[in-house]
Amino acid sequence: MARRESQGLQIALIVFVMLTIILAVTTIAFWNRSKSLTGEMESLSQEVSTLRSATSTAVEEAGRMKQWIGHAADMSIEAIQEQYDRDMATYAASAPEVQRTYKDVPVILFGAVQQRNKQVADLRAQLKQAQDEFEQSQQTLQAALDESNRMKTDAEASLLKTRDEFASNRSELNSQKEGLSRDLQSLRQEFDALKSKSENDLQDLKREVENKDLIIGQRDDQLEELTTSSFEVPDGKILFVNQRTGRALINLGRSDALRRQVTFTVYAVDVNNVAQEDPKGTVEVVRIVGDHTAEVRIMNDSLSEPILAGDVIYTPLWSSNTSLRFAIAGKMDINDDGRDDFEMVRNLIRVNGGRIDAEVKDGQLQGEITARTRYLVLGEQPSVDGGDVSGVDAWSELVSQADRMRVEHLNLDELLDFVGYDGEKRTVPLGDQADSDDFQPRPKREAGPGSQFRDRGRRPKTSY
Repeated sequence: MARRESQGLQIALIVFVMLTIILAVTTIAFWNRSKSLTGEMESLSQEVSTLRSATSTAVEEAGRMKQWIGHAADMSIEAIQEQYDRDMATYAASAPEVQRTYKDVPVILFGAVQQRNKQVADLRAQLKQAQDEFEQSQQTLQAALDESNRMKTDAEASLLKTRDEFASNRSELNSQKEGLSRDLQSLRQEFDALKSKSENDLQDLKREVENKDLIIGQRDDQLEELTTSSFEVPDGKILFVNQRTGRALINLGRSDALRRQVTFTVYAVDVNNVAQEDPKGTVEVVRIVGDHTAEVRIMNDSLSEPILAGDVIYTPLWSSNTSLRFAIAGKMDINDDGRDDFEMVRNLIRVNGGRIDAEVKDGQLQGEITARTRYLVLGEQPSVDGGDVSGVDAWSELVSQADRMRVEHLNLDELLDFVGYDGEKRTVPLGDQADSDDFQPRPKREAGPGSQFRDRGRRPKTSY
């Protein structure tokens, strides 16, 4: 009995050890599988991150490609397809399907022109060859005639001896002469035909070149019309107005990257293009209330047309989560004191969130206008002072860059109207900081009615 119990314990012990080994092996296998799955998950996460980055890059490159072929970055692919089909039907109807691209079509057209030019050159070469052959035939004929005369003289000297031979030779020469005459007539006819065909081909080529020049001119006019128009949309709107305190709320805030002291121009709620509408007033951000709410101070408005809830706001110097880019040049006198306020304009753009890509400073061009530059702000054009033309050259170069990149021009008054700038109070320092230019003698007042003070109304808008 005790022996059977010992055997049972041995069997149980063996079974326990086997189960322990199996459990250990299973645990190790599952641990290795878990470690492998963890590595695969990390690899998949990296691939997802890479794919997201590639997708963002592809979207950005697609927008740039649209702009390179003359379309807006937000233009739908269906509209671009329609324009592409029209262009290909007009300029590449006979081209192979694989070559109907904006890259290959100019090459095809240029190749066609070169082929025509080559044909004209070949025809001219053939004409020259025909002329050379004609001249050679004339020389051969003349040589044959000379030989015939010599032989005639010899024959006459030995007429009695060589009458039969002379007659035979003379008949042969006459036959050769007739053949040469026929060949000459044939060459003349071929020459006339080639000349007529060359003139017709030249006329066809001239008409084709004129038609292509006309088509290219029309396309340039269309591109000029499409790329020079300006359309501005509002940045936000007025949510609430308290006329008693002169404060209001707008629908822009912290999530829109809005900052204090940004000034907006206010327009009526029903405007379509703020660049072509008259403003109702201006407001300045004084406090960020929430993600899409900010408190503004009403800087100026009209009693006959007050700022109301629902009115839209706009500034060219700020945009949600981005900065508008500017280029500036020239003397800029904001307060009509005869002094250059160039630095003040630069600070005004930066305070309102704008960036300066290029500027003419101290007669030198600093920076460069790019495709992302939105406006070129122009003050007074510099003059040639003491023979120094560097400032004028820098001004001209900046304007040329803006025209090449089709950047819209703004004068100082238009910039101040967009920003809502309402002038500044000029102070006159005294004591050690006094400036003699601030104490000029008052001009003698002319007799007659009226005021000697300048009208403080809106600055007239001028264009450059």
